[in-house]
Amino acid sequence: MAKPLPWRCQAILWWTAFRAAGARIIAVPVDTQGIDVTQLENIAQQETAPKAIYVTPHHQYPTLGAGRRLKLLDIARKHGLVVIEDDYDHEYRFEGRPVLPLAARAHPEQPTVYVGSLFKLLTPAIRIGYITARPNILARIADRREAIDRQGDFPLEQALARLIGDGVLQRHPQGPTHLRVAA
Repeated sequence: MAKPLPWRCQAILWWTAFRAAGARIIAVPVDTQGIDVTQLENIAQQETAPKAIYVTPHHQYPTLGAGRRLKLLDIARKHGLVVIEDDYDHEYRFEGRPVLPLAARAHPEQPTVYVGSLFKLLTPAIRIGYITARPNILARIADRREAIDRQGDFPLEQALARLIGDGVLQRHPQGPTHLRVAA
């Protein structure tokens, strides 16, 4: 049996977490331009429509283009879908500029959840990520996380929060706006 690709492993972990929370998983096909937004809209119009859409726009294989990104947001707004954007290694790319998070283009009332990670930016030993979302969504996520992981790494989390809050991480020479991977 072939070894799964890292992005596939990431997706499986999310699917497992979603199922554990009682979610029903519906796959949306991708084509040469990314997620098939026509199929997404068909699914969103069904009686048992989804409540959220999980995407990895930088790693959609192929990457989700600007037109489809805007259409995805339009479909989500029209059908009341929460957009969960997993941008786990936003800083790593072979060419071009990074794509802005979907939340940056979303209508102010559109609920979005942006998930990122710091471990590839700083060091693999730091297994800490972050989430940006509305306070009510963050509270629900925090409740569920607390049920799974009561310990965490409070001192490291506080140190990283201070680096972010003070702007040190943004000024890091290998920081988010400067890091590129050589082809």
